[in-house]
Amino acid sequence: MSNRGDRISSLPDELLCQILSNLPTKNAVTTSILSTRWRSIWLSTPVLDIDIDAFDDATTFVSFASRFLEFSKDSCLHKFKLSVERDDVDMCTIMPWIQDAVNRRIQHLEVDCRFSFHFEAVYLTLYLSETLVSLRLHFVTLHRYEFVSLPNLKVMHLEENIYYCLETLENFISSCPVLEDLTVVRIVDIITEKILRVRSRSLNSLKLVLDSSNGWFIDDIDEWKVIIDAPRLAYLSLKDDQSASFVISNLGSSAKADIKVSFNVNDIWDLPVTFERSNVGKLLTGLSSIRDLTISGTTLMVYTDI
Repeated sequence: MSNRGDRISSLPDELLCQILSNLPTKNAVTTSILSTRWRSIWLSTPVLDIDIDAFDDATTFVSFASRFLEFSKDSCLHKFKLSVERDDVDMCTIMPWIQDAVNRRIQHLEVDCRFSFHFEAVYLTLYLSETLVSLRLHFVTLHRYEFVSLPNLKVMHLEENIYYCLETLENFISSCPVLEDLTVVRIVDIITEKILRVRSRSLNSLKLVLDSSNGWFIDDIDEWKVIIDAPRLAYLSLKDDQSASFVISNLGSSAKADIKVSFNVNDIWDLPVTFERSNVGKLLTGLSSIRDLTISGTTLMVYTDI
């Protein structure tokens, strides 16, 4: 090993763990072959970033998971990121990882699933974490619980998830008293809630995306609505070709907004009889106080055509 490498190896374990925590776990593991000094350092990193697809098979993954969890019982795990696409992994091998991570009072959790079906996340501890600061869930099925409490969550990204009932998503948002950054990406299907209410006194940034082209079918009815009440918003982004109504209240003049909506109108040159022209006025009224507004040509064409 070179002199430069020797100097790195002489650093304290805590500093080496911090360096390795900036790498995907797969890359951190490869450092174990450098020397006996590095053999077990990666097991003490505060970040676990795992892509299950990087393993040859489910058996190899389970073996790795068991070793890490056993070795790191007393370590301080701050961030847990799990990505998976392959369908041959037993779901029962994944869920204990998430349960264990939350029980260890982690601060950052990401579950990125790219299955052909949604991943079931049903553990109650996920809804009652006192330590989570950021949460990202992609392609996950979330169940409804009567009581949800995430007192320290500041960043939440919910992307293409399934909610068994309308209250599930609303409870998630309202149960985060210090939430500052919220992203919700929805898909159009028979299970997705059609009314999205975002009420928060702490929210600074809000991004809502609803793209019917990513759904399993196109819903032409006008029951899709977005209701926003977040007086501290500094940034609002709406990209939605499905919702027919947008009601925004208490938006301050210092906020910045990026709007691309079409009010569920497929052909702006031939507005349907059922189109509620007042819906356009409600949106513009909600945005009338802000000074920095970017609005798409599609939205303006619907407005000018009425």
